[in-house]
Amino acid sequence: MGDEYEMMGELGNEAPPPPPVPLPPVPPPPPPVPLPAVPPPRPPVRPPPPPFPPNALKKQHIAPAPGLHHLPVRNPIKLAQERKKVAKKLPTLRGRRKVRQREREDQLRDWDRRKSKEQTTRQCSTFVSLMIMSTLFIINSAYHIKTTMQLNRISSAYPHLIALDKTTNFVYQLTAKLAGGNLIDYRSSDSGNHFDAL
Repeated sequence: MGDEYEMMGELGNEAPPPPPVPLPPVPPPPPPVPLPAVPPPRPPVRPPPPPFPPNALKKQHIAPAPGLHHLPVRNPIKLAQERKKVAKKLPTLRGRRKVRQREREDQLRDWDRRKSKEQTTRQCSTFVSLMIMSTLFIINSAYHIKTTMQLNRISSAYPHLIALDKTTNFVYQLTAKLAGGNLIDYRSSDSGNHFDAL
């Protein structure tokens, strides 16, 4: 028991706690750093276009392209409508096939016409050549008949001339006649020179 009181007396006779240590003063906040000045905006490279007036299409204020002042300025809305109409009338794939088929038929028709024309020309040239040949044949036959009649007349007038075949060349007989010599029978001549007797 006495030990416990002694312990309690020791606890009651403790030294007072030390005074609290004062905290250092809080420094004031630093002054705000000034922000850099915002640079002014750069001017645009091209000035902005003028405001589009609402009634520009009606009054047609659109300036024409340079060098085309002689052309009238047309309304772009009407131009777009006309383009749509033209686009509707453009041939489709089937229409293009029909056009190609029509062109091919025209080419074949032209080829047939050209061939028929060439054939007609060839037939005409053949007919003309046959006519010329027949005319020359008739003239030659008439001349031969006339010459034969003249030779017959000469042979009857000059009996000392030997009558030659109808198909011999009359130039041989006339040459012998004009030479004034006596003719020999060319059929019995072995030398081959018919003018030996002249």
